[in-house]
Amino acid sequence: TLATNAIVEDKLQSAAIFLLGYPVDAVQKAQKEQTFGTDTIISIRGGHDVWGVQKDPLDEGALEEALLGLPAKIKAVAVSGYFSVRNPAHEDRALQIIEELRPKLYVTCGHELAMDLDAIKRATTCGLNAGLIPIVMDLLDSVGEICSKKGLADVPLSIVRGDGSLVSASWAKLHPVEMILSGPAASACGAYFLAGAPKDGHASWAVDIGGTTTDIICLDQDGRPALTDQGATVAGHKTLIRAIDINTFGLGGDSRVRFGRDQELLLG
Repeated sequence: TLATNAIVEDKLQSAAIFLLGYPVDAVQKAQKEQTFGTDTIISIRGGHDVWGVQKDPLDEGALEEALLGLPAKIKAVAVSGYFSVRNPAHEDRALQIIEELRPKLYVTCGHELAMDLDAIKRATTCGLNAGLIPIVMDLLDSVGEICSKKGLADVPLSIVRGDGSLVSASWAKLHPVEMILSGPAASACGAYFLAGAPKDGHASWAVDIGGTTTDIICLDQDGRPALTDQGATVAGHKTLIRAIDINTFGLGGDSRVRFGRDQELLLG
């Protein structure tokens, strides 16, 4: 919920994204549509083609200059190379340079998050992840402190991903964009267990009624939620994150059903 709301409410931490070898026209179009989740977008010469062959050498000088010129408010950076899923060499080299020049920055590389060929979606996923790292890291550090105070320091802390699977807190800190829609996913898996569905071996529906919306999720006979084919979309940002296939509509604990003046049914 924290990660999703930060994107929806446009409260991501300040981050920069380095696009290695991206076509100028594609970047300009994505910028107009405010796709990347940050206004600090820096294009660097480099990248590979669809076969993983280097298209242009990485312009390390331009990368170093841009890094040293980043404002102090930038806490994290995203690095996305064109066709990096076929050859991540430029992303790996950029990571080395960033760690050498700006070691306090959190760094996210595109090929570590998704292996799909959609370069713009991969860059968007990477950019959102960078902006979420400081936020989710603070949350999980706070949870860890409370666990220690309660004598639970040695208890492993697991987080639900958006696809319903579990990951460690240390992994989640560096891949927070993977937590998108984790709330409804956790609700669905919990409801499946509490209802005793595993004993029956049947598919089931989970209906999660919140304050303002209701989420409906389908689970198969093994309790696994159906996943989206195209990746999760949050606040207009199209990502490559695997997440549950969820139907959400505006009816919840704080809303109501009523008839309008012409006796039409209105959902508050």
